[in-house]
Amino acid sequence: MGRFEGGQKDAAIAAALRVSVRQVERWRRSWRELGEAGVLSKGSPGGSRLGET
Repeated sequence: MGRFEGGQKDAAIAAALRVSVRQVERWRRSWRELGEAGVLSKGSPGGSRLGET
């Protein structure tokens, strides 16, 4: 969020984090619409397998 607030360009953020510019655009839109909650990690989409046998 500091990068967004600091006015860094999407391409610079993407390069620093080694993700696509498109992903940074999605994060920025979520940040604008929902604030910090919009960019917090939601964890692994695969779910836990610890209980599986």
